[in-house]
Amino acid sequence: MFKKALPVWAKEQENEFAVTLGFYCKVPQAQESAVLRVATSGFYRVFINGEFVYYGPIRCAHGHYRVDEVPLFDRLTRSENHIAVEVVNYAVDSFASLQQPGFIQMEWEQDGAVLAVTDVKATSFTYYQLMQRERKIQRYSVQRTFAEAYHLSPDTDAWRMGGISPDAQPCELAQQEDKTLLPRELPYHTFPSVSPVTVCSCGTVTVGQPPEKLYRNRSLDTTAYTGVPIEEQPFVLTDDIQCLTTTPVDVVAREYTGTTFLKANGYEILSLARECTGFIRLTVHCDAPATLLVTFDEILTSEGDVSALRMQCVNILRLDLQPGTHTFMTMEPYGFKYVKVMAFTGDVTVTDLQLVEYVHPYPCKTSLPGGDEQEKAIYEAAWHTLRQNAADLFTDCPTRERAGWLCDSFFIGRVAQFFTGETLMEKQFLENFILPDRLPDVPDGMVPMCYPSDHRNGEFILNWGLWYVAELDDYTRRTGDTTLAERSRDLVYRMVRYLQTIENKDGLLDRLPSWAFVEWSKANDLVMDINFPNNMIYQYMLRAAGHLYGDTLLLDKADALKQTILVRSFNGEFFVDNEVYRDGVPVSTGETSETCQYHAFFFGVATPESHPQLWKTLTTEFGPQRAITGAYPKVYPSNAFTGNVLRLDVLLRYGLYEQCRREVVGYYADMARITGTLWENMTSTASCNHGFAAYPAYLLYYAMQQKEPPFTLR
Repeated sequence: MFKKALPVWAKEQENEFAVTLGFYCKVPQAQESAVLRVATSGFYRVFINGEFVYYGPIRCAHGHYRVDEVPLFDRLTRSENHIAVEVVNYAVDSFASLQQPGFIQMEWEQDGAVLAVTDVKATSFTYYQLMQRERKIQRYSVQRTFAEAYHLSPDTDAWRMGGISPDAQPCELAQQEDKTLLPRELPYHTFPSVSPVTVCSCGTVTVGQPPEKLYRNRSLDTTAYTGVPIEEQPFVLTDDIQCLTTTPVDVVAREYTGTTFLKANGYEILSLARECTGFIRLTVHCDAPATLLVTFDEILTSEGDVSALRMQCVNILRLDLQPGTHTFMTMEPYGFKYVKVMAFTGDVTVTDLQLVEYVHPYPCKTSLPGGDEQEKAIYEAAWHTLRQNAADLFTDCPTRERAGWLCDSFFIGRVAQFFTGETLMEKQFLENFILPDRLPDVPDGMVPMCYPSDHRNGEFILNWGLWYVAELDDYTRRTGDTTLAERSRDLVYRMVRYLQTIENKDGLLDRLPSWAFVEWSKANDLVMDINFPNNMIYQYMLRAAGHLYGDTLLLDKADALKQTILVRSFNGEFFVDNEVYRDGVPVSTGETSETCQYHAFFFGVATPESHPQLWKTLTTEFGPQRAITGAYPKVYPSNAFTGNVLRLDVLLRYGLYEQCRREVVGYYADMARITGTLWENMTSTASCNHGFAAYPAYLLYYAMQQKEPPFTLR
């Protein structure tokens, strides 16, 4: 895909943490075409004539890299144009990116001629190691790489325009080994910007002593998570923020005008209209050295403040500023509704604070056919949730993790196709699991719980692998594309063989290895020894694989397992969650969760016809109102994922359209009102923007049409 470029990186720094390089060239105005080709193990962004124009790449599997060919003809507006590319490689394990040696392979082609290439023998690019970002800093979270802190002078970015920057140091490049390259295929992003609409409050922050019990994020433990030892960090962002006491002076909301004047120790809290995801961009001026702190979150605390530490994240940006004017944009995307700017030291003026969106590259092509105001708000919130969790692959959340989780992806895949009519991103998401010869960090035959990610501790969720096969089957039937399933055949059958090693004599999965998980509810305390919700998924996985590959043995095995579950789990009133061993004999616990019931109906173990009394109980006594009525207190309530989603799906599947509509409103109306996105849990204690939660838009649409959706399980 490259005509001349070769992979390069800073010499002997391929495995160093958070190395940032800059590449500069100057080109004339194009007459017909201009394209930048880029592949990298890290993340890059492009500036033309000092203006941000692009960010990438599309994340891919271990040892595989997708090539962007960014069309930039219309950006070359001058007779002489300055091209600057920044690239960072983090070289740490994470859920959001892979720990791989640093490289970038890049070339600029214009009007049919290659004008600049990466090659240790070429001089067409001027290259630097960029030093303004603090490298010895704590991780943003366990699941992501490093937080961001910078030392900025007015000339920090002068190199982007061919000037001299004190923070751009010449470096020696070394050629890297050839890479396995794949086409990007997905559309290119556009990066619209969003501005705050409201000033929520302002006041002062006082620097004092740390609290008696200092909170420290678990990601600071470098014996468990790759990172910089705390004693090597020049400052600890989370320690510093806990030394601040906020004193509001004005809490009357007013319109944001685009300018914030802050005296030393002053602050202002700004609000977007809804939660959004992207890069923080701002211009800040100071006449003397100053430090600006920016914190952000999806919600406000009960005191009306912004928590920088919620969800064990480091929602803190630090800018140490020399006198002058600085225009700055974060390298990493973040999700938030509220942002707090603080003059930690010195007086500052902050102007044009914006969020530059990094979201789904496809437009929405579907609209809700009617509905009341709450339903319309939920539908819109679902679209915004989807687009923020499908920027380059399907993710659980755009904040804490940005990780490509299975199970979440099953529901995201359906709703992404529903909203946009497109399935290419889902194909790439599923394809990532079959690109490597061997998936690292998991047993042979198993898949990572999220990917592309690193799992150095070997942790995996077995039933998320079962969801992988369910989604592969769902994707195949929705799209008619059988090629991906055929390419996945070896992986699926290796999974079948692996699962056989943890079956008991009755064919039930028994004492699941690693992380046995159902959902964040009491149901997750009932996962051992023989867990029936997970076995319900297992029998469906076998059925899906049997249909995909015409394997009657797998279909027969699925039927037999279904009958075993019916005999062992159903107590005549409810499905019991698990059996545990007592004196070597599996004995029912008698414990029942709401979520277990929905697994039974969702995966075809039960139907309204086969279990009419249970179906009547679930449809008349359960649902959003049960939090008020307290019906069946011994049946542990579901959480948003997966229990409530499965419930709503089966209501729609079996024709209870009006009830489905009511319950979607009951579960999601408050979420849409508070953040404009839909949440991981039924409360705001976790992510307030979770990919699977876009699914209610799909449910609402077909409930209003009063017809069964086209995509249902077998």
